Amino acid sequence: MTIRGIGLITVLAALALAPAASVPAAAQNKAWTAPRTPDGKPDLQGIWSYATITPVERPAEFAGKEFLTEQEAAAYEKRVLQENNRDRRDGTAAEDVSRAYNDFWWDRGTKVVSTRRTSLVVDPNAACCSFRGSVVALDAATGRTLWQSFTIAEPAKLQATGKLGPSGAPIWGTPAVDPVKNALYVTTGNNYSDPTSPMSDSFVAMDLATGRILWHRQMTAADAYTAACRLPDKTNCAASNGPDFDFGASPILVSANGRRLLVAGQKSGIVHALDPDRDGAVVWQTRVGKGGTMGGVQWGSATDGANVYVANSDIGRLMLTYSNATDADPKQGGGMFALRLSDGERVWYTPPAGCGDRQRCSPAQSAAVSAIPGIAFSGSVDGHMRAYSSTDGKIVWDVNTIDIYESVNGVLGRGGSIDGPGPVIANGIVYVNSGYPTAGGVPGNVLLAFSVDGK
Repeated sequence: MTIRGIGLITVLAALALAPAASVPAAAQNKAWTAPRTPDGKPDLQGIWSYATITPVERPAEFAGKEFLTEQEAAAYEKRVLQENNRDRRDGTAAEDVSRAYNDFWWDRGTKVVSTRRTSLVVDPNAACCSFRGSVVALDAATGRTLWQSFTIAEPAKLQATGKLGPSGAPIWGTPAVDPVKNALYVTTGNNYSDPTSPMSDSFVAMDLATGRILWHRQMTAADAYTAACRLPDKTNCAASNGPDFDFGASPILVSANGRRLLVAGQKSGIVHALDPDRDGAVVWQTRVGKGGTMGGVQWGSATDGANVYVANSDIGRLMLTYSNATDADPKQGGGMFALRLSDGERVWYTPPAGCGDRQRCSPAQSAAVSAIPGIAFSGSVDGHMRAYSSTDGKIVWDVNTIDIYESVNGVLGRGGSIDGPGPVIANGIVYVNSGYPTAGGVPGNVLLAFSVDGK
């Protein structure tokens, strides 16, 4: 992914930069044709330089401005060179060392492009961000689109900041279908750019036949966030800047004591129960974690009709020196909860297992929970899959999946962290994906199958 990204930036910059050599006047009137290799592909051989301080995307300070004047370009060059000066010693020790280290390896250039454009991207529609979440209903027999319903009513528009908005409010999880109300329920994520919208971080009910929005209940307002908000270059970070409390968990439609509930945990660390028969009125809310960009309830919970079983993520991120990547904090995150469906009260809590002195380990339990009668399964970033008694939360089975395996298809298998989807249980076998390197996890590539007798 990194290599492709570098290649894309190289090509964009190369296309935006004019050759240094002079071009005869007659040739300037001829349409330029890109050279081709013998097999007809673009010939990009040679040395391409993208050493320029012109940013790929137009920064907010140049919103609505396509070109700089000579004076503006000179002032911008002077300021950027000072900001990147490896000899600066006016920040923290870590900031000064990081700046000097990066400047040694990077050829940033010292000038803006000759046209004095304010960005290498020339199409305004490439500005961040335009995506908006939606549900699409398809005819199962033909694949024909029956309807599409968006979580943001109108397409994003160019704002005064130079960015498009509102955007985001994605749907990460699987919808829940309600045949009683002829409705479909989804949970949504945060916005990506300002202005924020009313159906982000929300429960949303749609008419199953038409996709019409029936009601929505927003649990966190004014939440616009992208990964840029935690990086040094915050060009694509909205002014709202989080808190990134989107829903990654699907809503669970369940009945408890004669009352129907719509239940889902949020990255805020709060589990919500709403009444689908009263336009999403809040029935109860229970906190299980601190919450954060990778905190709270990450990917989903499970229920047996009496309790809802919730795993807490709360991954702690440790920034790596000279890198935008993070490692996981071995002392933060995790824990398994059983909450009574009728009122959200805690039935039991099992604390996370510690990492001890293990490297690249986190006790966070980010993966979705799966349940069968008597047991709730929860995987952890530490690589363990654990089975909890639904009665008292006691761990009745624990396997460390971080190992080397001889696979049935002959590929060398390595287990790692468990994150994302929960295990699948069918015909007495528990199927587990192992290997997830994001946010300090351990990479891997195996699908493991477990049974009571190992057969």
